[in-house]
Amino acid sequence: PAAAGPVSVATTYFGNATADSLAAFPGGFAARVSVPAANTSVLNGASPDASTFITGGFASFNVTDSTGKAIKQFDTPVTVGIDLPVGSLDANGNAVAPGDQYPVWSYNDATGEWVFEKMGTVQTKAGDPLNYSVVFPTNHLSSWNLDIVPGPSCTARLNLNGRPSGDSRSLVVEVVGTTGRRFFTSATITDSSVNMYNVPSVPLNVTVRDPSKSGDR
Repeated sequence: PAAAGPVSVATTYFGNATADSLAAFPGGFAARVSVPAANTSVLNGASPDASTFITGGFASFNVTDSTGKAIKQFDTPVTVGIDLPVGSLDANGNAVAPGDQYPVWSYNDATGEWVFEKMGTVQTKAGDPLNYSVVFPTNHLSSWNLDIVPGPSCTARLNLNGRPSGDSRSLVVEVVGTTGRRFFTSATITDSSVNMYNVPSVPLNVTVRDPSKSGDR
């Protein structure tokens, strides 16, 4: 059915610069993905059921008509743009530039999967020297994600050297990809080691903190 009256658009955008923003990533970075057979090259050798994302940012778009009814489908495609930080890298570690293509994924709330949609086009963003815009047409709305799968992931064992004997505090370990390679995972550690699963082979920063003490790292 047609929309009733004028429509309202609400956008929620999560950048990739902070751990708090990355922690809000729907479904986590060890993602369940669905990729059409013709597009499996976007996995760079990773298995669809064991892939790990490097994110350029993610966003959700909500459109409602004058009655408050949500509009999810369009007869005619609309053009969507999502910010991508300048300095982002492609799957080969090269800096992304205007005119390049960047993978775009949509989130299926029913299955919990990220579905590969298409390659968006990287464009300059007027008045914003810190971000590009990845532009693509779509006839539906959902949560959208700019993601690269850098290849097969691995299990990493993190050892906390120098922890005093008998110290059994529950500490939080946060693993964040470096600029251009934004990834996030976390775990709780009560002794001196912990396994971190589905970690990509990219440069990472590790932070250990005591959640009972604000700012203690």
